[in-house]
Amino acid sequence: MSRFRPQLAPTLFTIPVVLVCVALGVWQLQRLDWKRELIAQREAGVAAAPAMPPRSLAEARALEFHPSSPMVSSSMTRSSI
Repeated sequence: MSRFRPQLAPTLFTIPVVLVCVALGVWQLQRLDWKRELIAQREAGVAAAPAMPPRSLAEARALEFHPSSPMVSSSMTRSSI
């Protein structure tokens, strides 16, 4: 009866493949936790009381997005978008 002797090439191929599969499985589990937290945040936002609208134009302008990054061009306006 012949004894099983693993070949070098299949072994060298299989070990990294198994490690990659384990790493991808761990990544999927981390992603699942992140996704569950994200869903819980969204559900809490939906269940929360609505925000009051601004009472004045100044309050409304304070809510607008004002980019502070130097990467955003100052010449970019709403009309150019």
